[in-house]
Amino acid sequence: MTEKPFFAIGVRRATDPMQAFLDAARFHDHGRLAEAEGLYAVVLEADGRHFEALCRLGAIRIQQGRFEEALQLFRRAIEVDRNSAEAHHNLGFSLTAMGRPAEAILHYERALLLAPEFPQAHNNLAHTLQMLGRFDEAITNYKAALAMNPGYAEAHNNLGNVLHLLGRNEEAIEHYRNALDVRPRYAEAHWNIGNALRALGHPEDAILQDEQALAIRPEYPEAHNSIANVLIGLGRTEEAIAHYEQALAISPGYADAYTNLSKALGTLAGTSHP
Repeated sequence: MTEKPFFAIGVRRATDPMQAFLDAARFHDHGRLAEAEGLYAVVLEADGRHFEALCRLGAIRIQQGRFEEALQLFRRAIEVDRNSAEAHHNLGFSLTAMGRPAEAILHYERALLLAPEFPQAHNNLAHTLQMLGRFDEAITNYKAALAMNPGYAEAHNNLGNVLHLLGRNEEAIEHYRNALDVRPRYAEAHWNIGNALRALGHPEDAILQDEQALAIRPEYPEAHNSIANVLIGLGRTEEAIAHYEQALAISPGYADAYTNLSKALGTLAGTSHP
């Protein structure tokens, strides 16, 4: 999983651009995004090259999932300051989210040239390389992020995911557990341990991890789907069906759960009517 954008600054309320920016940053830092974005617009109307306003409004657009707008804002920011590692990083993040990984990699690499000690850039570069199947390079970058920040829970979790894809499940579990040491209520890490345990042939232990994920995040359709898949393997079809149905109640468009439920219902019908 990639990590969200990077920004800094903060603080009071007025109509002049300088005060508008300070107010916007304060609202932004307190999660009041609607007020913040309106004030950033005031700043940019007065000065379309205001670097911090461009970057912060771009960060809001990422939070809103409006990646094309974010991309344009970070491009404008880079025109103002081509040596901003954070702007290159956030542009890379936007490109990754838009399904343009090759372009994203160029900006992550530029960010790291400008700021070599930038663990978030290593993590997000690694995730993008992973998307392209460049697993060895991804592992190198996750490890670089962790060398800079050993308590980086997302990087531990992401490195675990690559190792799991490569069938190195014991190593993957070690990194998932490292992530949980840092962030005990990390539902995704529990779910990922469950997937690795299932691959290692420990279905009951896998279910326990998925259940821990659900205890942290009850609305977690992937965990329900995973429990159901394990139950199918154990021949407990009716219990599996209940979990597939719960996954679909949470996420009606969840295609895997729908397909799995259909197969399970067919299996149940076949066993009920020989």
